[in-house]
Amino acid sequence: MHPVITDFRVIRPSFTLSQEETLEWIAKAHKKAEGEKQNKPNENPEIQLFHEELKSRLYKLGMGKEKIQKRGLEFADFSHLDWEKMEIFSFESALEGANFSKRSALFDTISTKKFEEFYPENAKAPDHLIHVTCTGYVAPSGAQKIISKRGFGKKTIVTRPTIWDVTALCQLFAWVKDFSTQIPLLLLTLISYTRKYAVCT
Repeated sequence: MHPVITDFRVIRPSFTLSQEETLEWIAKAHKKAEGEKQNKPNENPEIQLFHEELKSRLYKLGMGKEKIQKRGLEFADFSHLDWEKMEIFSFESALEGANFSKRSALFDTISTKKFEEFYPENAKAPDHLIHVTCTGYVAPSGAQKIISKRGFGKKTIVTRPTIWDVTALCQLFAWVKDFSTQIPLLLLTLISYTRKYAVCT
């Protein structure tokens, strides 16, 4: 008999964007940063051309709606273009947005909150909690913190595979057959990182 993963429960992220909206936001973030870098307004023809070429490249990379329909996001930056109100991508101190420490702190805050939602007071302790994310790493993790806070330590094993790309689930399902218990799975993909001054999702 093969082990099975059961009892899936989904808590949707706070924001949902179509892939087209996401790519447009990414291109506009690049455009904003490039304009700041060159000290040129958004209306400048060179900056406009940069924006259009970048959008074209994003779609050519296979990131169009045929591949990804929509994205769930847990913080508001991607839902607007008011750069002064951005948590991460304000560009105030640097063209790449907030530094790694601030991004990690936000990841920690959001992931901790999500574990609280999945395991509220009086929740049943899982036998084994596997926390898979390609978003961030903090120690102790949200999974470890909720196990400690709820007093699940004698009952629950926490595993944090060091998988940092989109093959995480494929590897997880191949790996999980080594366990004989039913295992709750929590997948957190919360914060997009930047490469140079770009948003890389």
